[in-house]
Amino acid sequence: MPENYASRSLDAALPETLVATTMPELLAYDASDLESLAKSPGRFTVTWHNPPDAKSSPRNWSSRTKAANMTLISIQSLLNSLASSMLAVAAPAIAADYGLTDTYTPTLPVAFYVLGLGLGPLYLAPLSEIYGRRIIYNVAFPMFTLLNIGCALAPNISTLSILRLLSGMAASAAPALTSASIGDMFSPQERGTAQAYYGFPISLGPIFGGVLGGFIVSYTGNWRWCMWLMVIAPGFFSAISLLVLRESCDIVLLHKKARALAQNTRLPWHTEIRIDGRKSGMKAMIRPFKLLFFSPICTIMSVYMAIVYGILYLHLITIPLLFGPVSYFGLFSYRWSASITGLAYLGMGVGIITGAIVCARPMNSSYAWMQKRHSRKIVTPNSSTSDLLKAVEAPEFRLPFMQVCVFIVPAGLIIFAWTAQKQTHWVGPLLGAMTFGFGMIVLYICIQTYLVDTFEQYAGSALAATVVARSVVAFLLTLVGMQLYVKLDYGWTYVTIASSPDLYDVICVGGGPVGLSLLAALRASSITSTLKLALIESQDLSQFSNWSLPTDRFSNRASSLTATSKSFLDKIGVWPHLDNSRVQPYERIQVWDGVSDARIVFDWEESEGPSPIAYMTENANLVRGLLARLADLAPITMLDKTCVSSITLGPSAVSEPSAPNLSSWPHLTLSNTSNPLIARLLVGADGLNSPVRSFASIPSRGWDYGRHALVATVSLVAQEFYSESPRTAYQRFLPTGPIALLALPGTHATLVWSTLPEYAAHLKTLTPRDLAAMINAAFRLRPVDLDYLHTIPSGQVDELDWRLRHTRTLAEGVEVPYMVDTVQEGSVASFPLRMRHADSYSGERVALVGDAAHTIHPLAGQGLNMGLGDAQALFRIIEDTVRYGGDIGSGMRLEGYGAERYSTNNRLLGVVDKLHKLYSYGSGPIVGARSLGLGAVDSFTGLKRLIMGAASG
Repeated sequence: MPENYASRSLDAALPETLVATTMPELLAYDASDLESLAKSPGRFTVTWHNPPDAKSSPRNWSSRTKAANMTLISIQSLLNSLASSMLAVAAPAIAADYGLTDTYTPTLPVAFYVLGLGLGPLYLAPLSEIYGRRIIYNVAFPMFTLLNIGCALAPNISTLSILRLLSGMAASAAPALTSASIGDMFSPQERGTAQAYYGFPISLGPIFGGVLGGFIVSYTGNWRWCMWLMVIAPGFFSAISLLVLRESCDIVLLHKKARALAQNTRLPWHTEIRIDGRKSGMKAMIRPFKLLFFSPICTIMSVYMAIVYGILYLHLITIPLLFGPVSYFGLFSYRWSASITGLAYLGMGVGIITGAIVCARPMNSSYAWMQKRHSRKIVTPNSSTSDLLKAVEAPEFRLPFMQVCVFIVPAGLIIFAWTAQKQTHWVGPLLGAMTFGFGMIVLYICIQTYLVDTFEQYAGSALAATVVARSVVAFLLTLVGMQLYVKLDYGWTYVTIASSPDLYDVICVGGGPVGLSLLAALRASSITSTLKLALIESQDLSQFSNWSLPTDRFSNRASSLTATSKSFLDKIGVWPHLDNSRVQPYERIQVWDGVSDARIVFDWEESEGPSPIAYMTENANLVRGLLARLADLAPITMLDKTCVSSITLGPSAVSEPSAPNLSSWPHLTLSNTSNPLIARLLVGADGLNSPVRSFASIPSRGWDYGRHALVATVSLVAQEFYSESPRTAYQRFLPTGPIALLALPGTHATLVWSTLPEYAAHLKTLTPRDLAAMINAAFRLRPVDLDYLHTIPSGQVDELDWRLRHTRTLAEGVEVPYMVDTVQEGSVASFPLRMRHADSYSGERVALVGDAAHTIHPLAGQGLNMGLGDAQALFRIIEDTVRYGGDIGSGMRLEGYGAERYSTNNRLLGVVDKLHKLYSYGSGPIVGARSLGLGAVDSFTGLKRLIMGAASG
């Protein structure tokens, strides 16, 4: 490339008439020809010395002017690079804001921004060589500011990702042009130091972006403030740049000078490099591609820098995984608090600062030493006592530091990856990051300066090629980086050992009472105790293992266990592990019609002597007992705080002839463990919206009741002998739904009130005293009076007192529960009621239990009992299959489980559904018919025994 001799260091040593001659032309002459060349007439080629105007050259600007330009450009680079990583730490907050559940989507805003940084230089750098650097800076940076406003207001992840792509393209101006601007303003002897100083903001930006983003998200709780910061700061500096920033591109400045001279003198003044509008523009636009793909020097440097830059962004992803407060995907974490996790980025930051300081002045000194070592003498006829030295200026003089750091970078990566892999003290990974940062910044400075020296006037296009390469690689690694760590752990960079899937005999998804009881039964049996079992549960099971409440407080999630369910739990060794002081048996049930007061009483005393009908206990007490029982048995794999990401069929290929064919086995990918699981039998105890049922493509049919169940824990105004007397469960059928009061230990009881959604919402707004009054009214007043109490916002206590004294209440002989005194604080909640029934309970290597198979109205209190019945039946099928050496996942064997349980559950679902519909009528002949039937059943002890036996399982 032609280079103006005025920029060289020998200006003072040569005749002034030679300053318009370019270096290649000068070197073509012998020493004897220099004097005649000096006498040649001037040409009309415009340079900074032809006509004389050397002071206007950017290289001859004052130090203050250069510093102002460099400061503004460096601030733009710093803010643009800050924005690249600020949302990396905020990825969990973005996922929560937009309701994202996968690992890819939250990383898109960072990935697309980095992609934009790579696409922007393709047109910004060439345009700067035609229209100048200043206009590009002053248009792109304000555009970056405006686009960040859109990012801060983005309503969804798609909008945010697209705006981040455009924002990255606008932000790419400073990274693409700053090194070229340094080449404009500084001679080769000065560029090393200038490039080192510029390396601070461009390399530290992503590091401090992580630190700053972590603090912003931690203290504001809102990732959008990261974007608002990227509006405020760039907006301020955009205004300053418009006023202060000066043009530095030689081509553009000399072209303006030539055009002014031609207009003023009417002589053919021109520059050595012509700018021909569209033609030059087209050439400029394709120049970065030509340099990237057809210039070996540019290609090699770009690819190498892309690899290093991509690793930098992998590091940005690693920090939240390795140092964050939560262990993600089963990876090790140092569990720093959320507010200080970003400080881990400072390990690399210290390395970058150290590298830039070490590199700044020594690079210029090294360059001068290399010049001196390779200088050549120029002897002229008049040089009798001294010779002129021609200093050789080779771009390769920038590379000695790079030759050292190509070994420092992998050394830092090895230290970082394997100290993390081996879970050493946190200083180990930070030391590795610091080493990598030191090597990376030195490499960056050397490569950038080398390319500027090599391509001179077209440095912008050469640097654009490197920015494109490194940004595309960083984009791809940012997109898949999370999965790389999930699959290969922290040592993935050097040893690629993929995790093999774990095979289990039984995997149960869902750690509620039903799933835990099945696992406890399998472990307690001598026949199935050697099976390899795993449990997957989304909740933290430790909260149940350590569960404890004061004796006067109870959970609002309580269930009624029948004698059959109690017997099953006792048989598998669970019942002794329950806190029996929190278990309350009841021996009598009274049910009556809220319209006609017809009633029926179930009491074992009337049939087989005194015996509990059922046992009330909190679900948490039951789960704690189940976990305690499992802890006494052979261990199982418990993966709590884990969700099922996907369920597919296993691999079809068989690795060894003796290995089983896994093509029909369920293959589970989990949210926070790197190892997939494969199940011989997959059990879905995962509730109404069962992923296991969806995998098996088993339809579930039913309907919503248009009712909500209000639950609460209450205290009763009871006599002193109440706690020793036999307990009665009360249920009254109102037209809006039944209300039930079930005894708990002491003078406590649990309430289940099925009613209209608007009534449930109103009840939850009442004070504890008014809610207690409403419960008492529901067991005593007529439906019309109760409906009125639902319409008043408060004052139910006084209204109930007046109506009990002045209106008709219940018929004689109907027993009512003790008055409710108080409602336990924080125990009131509600949930919608629905009926669902799966078409089948099993498939090939899949079985459904509990709510995954059926959901029932709570009026009979049979939901948990049905689930425990499922677990008991499935356990027997598995036990028999193992006893006779069969395949526990065989669809044919599992059909026996469905045949046993489906008809039983379907019959109970039908009865409960019909009862709900039957008692929804508040008037008419149906009320009389149902009242007559209820009285008739109450008169036949044998029929009541049959009903009670069926209900108890």
